[in-house]
Amino acid sequence: MASHRRLASWYFQLGQSLEAGIPLLEVLAAPGGPSPRERAAMVERLRDGSALAEELAGAAAWLPGPDVHLLTAGAASGRLPAICRRLSAHHENVARLTGRAVLATLYPLAVLHLGAVLMPLKYLVLGSPLEFARQVSVVLVPLWLVGGAAAVLLLRHPGLSRRVCSLLPGVAGYQRERDLAVLATVLEGYVAAGVSVGTAWAAATQATGAPGLIALGERAVAEVEAGREPGRILGLEPLLPAEFAQTYRTGEQSGRLDEGLAWLIRRHSEAAERKLTHVSIWYPQLALLLVAAWVGVGVVRMYSDYLNDILKMLE
Repeated sequence: MASHRRLASWYFQLGQSLEAGIPLLEVLAAPGGPSPRERAAMVERLRDGSALAEELAGAAAWLPGPDVHLLTAGAASGRLPAICRRLSAHHENVARLTGRAVLATLYPLAVLHLGAVLMPLKYLVLGSPLEFARQVSVVLVPLWLVGGAAAVLLLRHPGLSRRVCSLLPGVAGYQRERDLAVLATVLEGYVAAGVSVGTAWAAATQATGAPGLIALGERAVAEVEAGREPGRILGLEPLLPAEFAQTYRTGEQSGRLDEGLAWLIRRHSEAAERKLTHVSIWYPQLALLLVAAWVGVGVVRMYSDYLNDILKMLE
């Protein structure tokens, strides 16, 4: 999967080119951007008459799932350039905040490694290099193994990543706001394209990847199939904020659902960015405090052992 920064650049160029009137196939075939081989194969299939919606659905192998649904909604509504700009801004923001968090985390990690080397230094001074290496390895090797295993598991199993994120303060709030922003965006795109409300709800809830919202989409589809408006059940849904349910219901009743959904997109996108900013600031700070506490305890213990050795020698 391409990095957030690369996706942001590609989406920006894609939207800008489409607004300038450059044909979509020519834009997709341009160099740069994610997965050149997959995009080239996609362009060939489109030239052979394949449907754009089908090709976008297949792009989930090299694009984030929510992006695929948003692009599909944008293509269906004729607003693909606007969706590309929105995706570019989102990925640029995520890349900036992620980079800030990584840089902030490097300092506590450096302190942790320095402490792991300095605290058993007495064994090296006393002529026991094997014991020194063992003491260092006891701290660093498990850290590297656990960190590497966690990274591999979370990358290969998105469902596990979602469950882990739902347990982390701040991260869970960001994920919830992001899900609601994706839900509103895909709904708005399909509604503007004149797609049936049932199809819009099914696609929008699938785009979030949240099991609870996917189940809500199934109930909304059942309401539509029964000849009723889905907005009537939203107020009873604990997963949706009352504000979201009321805004959707009001737009549904007034015939101005697109305006209500546009407001919800702005509302939850801004909330998601605020929460992501807080996470990128506070988690590295917490990591630094924990490492500082561990190093402090280690230093006190080292000097305590040193003083005890001196007292024994004096006896």
